[in-house]
Amino acid sequence: MDNGYSWNGKDKVYNPFSILNFFSKKRFSNYWYRTATPSFLKDKIVAKNNIKPILENIEVNVDVLDSSDPLNVGELPLLFQTGYLTIKKAEIKKGMDHFILAIPNLEVKKSLFENLLKSYTDRTLEKIHQMKMKIIQQLENSDEEGLRENINFLLSNIQYKIHGKDERYYHSIFLVWLQTMGFNIEAIHITNIGEIDSIIAIKEKTIIIEIKYSKTKKEEDLKKAIKKAFTQIHNKKYFEKYLKRKNISLLAIAFNRKEVLCEFKEI
Repeated sequence: MDNGYSWNGKDKVYNPFSILNFFSKKRFSNYWYRTATPSFLKDKIVAKNNIKPILENIEVNVDVLDSSDPLNVGELPLLFQTGYLTIKKAEIKKGMDHFILAIPNLEVKKSLFENLLKSYTDRTLEKIHQMKMKIIQQLENSDEEGLRENINFLLSNIQYKIHGKDERYYHSIFLVWLQTMGFNIEAIHITNIGEIDSIIAIKEKTIIIEIKYSKTKKEEDLKKAIKKAFTQIHNKKYFEKYLKRKNISLLAIAFNRKEVLCEFKEI
């Protein structure tokens, strides 16, 4: 079973805290969530706005994980040492141990993303989960205005002290938000000529997303950013490998520090 923690990519062990709670309470639940995510880990991820290691499998060599300086530990060793990443595969390359790291299971993934979203906003998860069905409908129906309102809701609740001023920051928040609500996300998908920001699969619909950031608060600049996003999608042919699918949409999202603009286009 491809689940649980591993120190060598072969042998796996499950979280004893979760197992003991399962036998004690005789029901499945997200017991990992109750152990709480270390605040210093959340702060480090939010400060760096680097969520790539928790969105996709990542390859590292053994030196990256062997961090002995507690005052200067990187995100990857920290995620690994706190149990949010585990070794999925181990192999030797050029005489050195290499590992493929990934989140161990759905329980850990859900806990991590929920805690990150709490760090980004001051809203309860219950409030945010209430929007999930609405957002599914908005994505399925290409409802630009409804989606814009919900993303603006998210932006309005981001703590002022961590507001970012670049595209990666808003890309990270958007992906954390969607992951927390349980959407099937492919993040930063690499093609032969570029990188797709993210892909959402909803039933039979595939949505290719490109996110842009405007440094000004002018609406016309948001519109220019939307146009730039679609131009990039078409120039780099991000949709080409998905043409065999029945229902494909393109979604451009443009952020500034206070507003967001969304626009759909069908293939």
